[in-house]
Amino acid sequence: MKPEHIASAGVLVASALLLMAVQTVPPLTQVSVPPPPPLDARVLTARMDEAAYCRDHLSGVDCTCFAYRAGLVLNAPRDPLPWLTYADRWELALGQARQSCAVGL
Repeated sequence: MKPEHIASAGVLVASALLLMAVQTVPPLTQVSVPPPPPLDARVLTARMDEAAYCRDHLSGVDCTCFAYRAGLVLNAPRDPLPWLTYADRWELALGQARQSCAVGL
């Protein structure tokens, strides 16, 4: 057998082995976590009055500033990814607005 024939057969065998190996790898787009439930099945939270919460529960905070900052965080658009865990929007808004609007620092 000529060396060219041996090389051609080797390339053919290597290609077949590579194809078999690729077929055994799962698709990269396969999601291992279940997708989020449809929008109508999600629990929707009630709209909160940020200024009233500030007046009733917080001291040392400018309530107008607090209502504005908390509103920005609560109403910010986002496209959640199904495999990530996100902070609770109210807890995030409360922490950021409380820190940004503290009076007497």
